[in-house]
Amino acid sequence: MAKDGHEPPCNPYQASDWAVPHRNAYEQDSTPYQGPKTASGMTLSSMKTKDGALPFVQFSSNGVGWFSMTGQPDAERVGKVNLSTANLINLYDVPLTGNATPSGAYNILNYKNQMIVGKGLNVNVYADAVPGDPNSDVAKIKTFKLPENGYCGPDDRIIGIIFMWNGSIAYATVYGTVGTFPVDVASMSPESVKATTVTDRGTCTEGNQAREEISNSIASDEKGAIYTVTSQAQYKHTFNGSEVKQAWRVKVPTDGLQGGIRIGPGSGSSPTLMGTSKNDDKLVVITDGRKVMNYMVMWRDGIPKGWKSPVKGLSNRVACYVKVDFGNSKIKEAQSEQSVAVRGYSGVVVNNSIKDPGKFAPLPGSLRYQAATLASGDPDMQAFGVERIDWDPKKNKCKTVWGNQKYSIPNAIPTISSASNMVYGIGARKGVWGLEGIDMNNGKSKLWFASGTGSSHNSFYAQTEIATDGTVWTGVFGGIDKFKPASPAPALPLK
Repeated sequence: MAKDGHEPPCNPYQASDWAVPHRNAYEQDSTPYQGPKTASGMTLSSMKTKDGALPFVQFSSNGVGWFSMTGQPDAERVGKVNLSTANLINLYDVPLTGNATPSGAYNILNYKNQMIVGKGLNVNVYADAVPGDPNSDVAKIKTFKLPENGYCGPDDRIIGIIFMWNGSIAYATVYGTVGTFPVDVASMSPESVKATTVTDRGTCTEGNQAREEISNSIASDEKGAIYTVTSQAQYKHTFNGSEVKQAWRVKVPTDGLQGGIRIGPGSGSSPTLMGTSKNDDKLVVITDGRKVMNYMVMWRDGIPKGWKSPVKGLSNRVACYVKVDFGNSKIKEAQSEQSVAVRGYSGVVVNNSIKDPGKFAPLPGSLRYQAATLASGDPDMQAFGVERIDWDPKKNKCKTVWGNQKYSIPNAIPTISSASNMVYGIGARKGVWGLEGIDMNNGKSKLWFASGTGSSHNSFYAQTEIATDGTVWTGVFGGIDKFKPASPAPALPLK
């Protein structure tokens, strides 16, 4: 556990401090390590990977950043970058048929520094071509296709993936399958998959509108629970080593597909787990799918005796439900495609509702949200708004600490650093992309470092990642940007 007391239990299966989506299996997008405190003396390194594709980076234990990519046209792309020099080591690049999909955006790096990626209905594993040599090429060492009971219809595909604490990897598919397979690469096979679906198996036919849709990643906890949010509901499943079972379901209010950079209907956030210490309240946090979203917190284990939902018509599992308006009570649209960044009981939400989502509505499939995301930093299109909401465990309710529409983090996943007491994200100012650092106490910007104009600095749904040395990394459209502060962050021993 970190010194600030807000770290989840250490997961022995992940490669490093930041080796899975949203940093850890709790999906918290926060770190005890210090990020940059000032833009003075900061430098930017920009590395090209592949035009028209976005890398999603995870850190290894031996100085390498591994990444998988989604792009147009679609392909099986996995690469490595040197974390010291920000130079590309190698890119495994095999073309695929069809258009890009969210499949492949989420990846995990195991304790052997092997990258595991769900692509379509396949699970692929990549490693150093020369075992133990991080500077060698990328080699594909394993692939297997999910069995028929591991997905929901022939048009389904893997979306979310995360390590569990019990020697398993949990995954979710776009059309509502929740399953597991072994973390041990040699044991991975179609026969090793254990899975269930959130809707009846009878709905698992191509194009069936009765299926619920998942467009985000998933979370897990040390007790064997898996948390997924669909187009209609938040779920908790449990895995006991032999069977995946639904523990509970909570309906999530939604106004349908919101358009713009939103990938799917319902909630735009991967579930974030709140409460890391033994005596903490154990909660799961999302934003809902209303046109003006709500910050929705649910009890993830037992519901306190006598507890009633704070909002009529919602499940008693709902602990709080607060409108996110970024300080503007007259706001008409406010949606986020990002996981809520959480540290302790504090959560940070960003606004991703572009000004004219209808402009891109006629575009088919994934082209609609890709075009919107490319335009999301345009001053005539970009969304503004950042808000902090805290859970008060003494009063058992949420409170808005601050919210404003001064700053824009158009499409990046924000990250909190408790050591610098700031939230970071790739922002945009007057058509220029850059690193935005906002004070957690008052919501005011403390840092801005411009990276450049155009799509080559557009974060395009990527994580804002803080390495243990204080550098900040992000995927951008066609490459990777690394922000290096003038002085490295102080060491932070874990205990």
